[in-house]
Amino acid sequence: MKKNLLHLLFFTLGVLGTILAVGAYDGFLYTFFTGEEKTGHELWIAKEKILAYPAPYDENVLYEINEGETCIPLKIIIGKATHIKVLCKNGEGWIHCRTKFDIIKTKEQK
Repeated sequence: MKKNLLHLLFFTLGVLGTILAVGAYDGFLYTFFTGEEKTGHELWIAKEKILAYPAPYDENVLYEINEGETCIPLKIIIGKATHIKVLCKNGEGWIHCRTKFDIIKTKEQK
């Protein structure tokens, strides 16, 4: 039993050490423990018309994001479905899909 626990401990420390060594710990651990992905330093440009909602699971449309409109992601919640809070010219709203955007990094990210 002790031998198995020691193996598990060393394996866990090895995985954490690898994550820290490659510099991926910040985003990975944050997403793993919170279910949210960090955002920032990006501009999202809509490739087509996208509906924005007042809350993640709300079905009432708050406004439309038009093709070519630029938005800033504020918060990404990862669960059974991905919900993304964005700030666009019509205000804050929630969308369901980031693939309908061209993403431009505005600052180098780790």
